Amino acid sequence: MVSASLPRQYRWLLLGVTIGLAPLAAASSPWVLGALLFLGGTAIAPTLTVQSSLVGALAPAHATTEAFTWLSTMATGASALGAAFGGALIDGPAGVTGSLLLAVAGAAAAVVVTLVPGRATPAHPRERVAV
Repeated sequence: MVSASLPRQYRWLLLGVTIGLAPLAAASSPWVLGALLFLGGTAIAPTLTVQSSLVGALAPAHATTEAFTWLSTMATGASALGAAFGGALIDGPAGVTGSLLLAVAGAAAAVVVTLVPGRATPAHPRERVAV
């Protein structure tokens, strides 16, 4: 059995997160919102797992710790910015719907970024090959 490459898995999982977030803006009740959050959230853990695998595969052996530190720093910083912008949107005329649409836009932008050609990923740990 041939499995998809890490970049391909990452693209599909990010798309799954995006699709999972999209219906949240139309939720009509807390129960519907809860169900949609549960269903949409099922793609998050596999996405983070593949993301970490990509970092581990792409980082040079001497910089693995630094690479994971940058991943943590960027994730924490992005979460803080998203919370700040989301909170401002909720307090403004856009409301909760605007905040949720911001999350969908961010996830969609992440999918687009993964489509940009970039670094090669290794077929075997620490061995570089073209994507």
